[in-house]
Amino acid sequence: MLVIRNAQMSALAAASEQDFRGRLETALRHHHAARLDALGPGGAEMLTDRAIAAARAHGMTWESSIAVLAGLMLDIGQEVHRHPRVAAVLADSLLSPDSRVHALFERITAQEWNEIASTLPSATRTA
Repeated sequence: MLVIRNAQMSALAAASEQDFRGRLETALRHHHAARLDALGPGGAEMLTDRAIAAARAHGMTWESSIAVLAGLMLDIGQEVHRHPRVAAVLADSLLSPDSRVHALFERITAQEWNEIASTLPSATRTA
């Protein structure tokens, strides 16, 4: 019988998380290269870590949901998840945590996104 101990599970989870971080950073570089470059040395890693932490704090587990939030942090502002309008949707208990980030695009209009972006520090500046 195969027995996987807690330490082995932890090692597998850590390796999986590190692999995801690398894939997320690669995807962000592919879609947002100029914005990541503007963050300076280490900026891509910092943004990736912040995005994952923010997504996990909102209960997100799907890689696609985390990636959407990371993109919003680059497009709108690194603190987009803290804006009251966005935070309200991300806290909607009627939706699963991973569905909430996608609901943002249904519930927030283009005009509201522009207003949100104008209230946040530039995505290319570190906080």
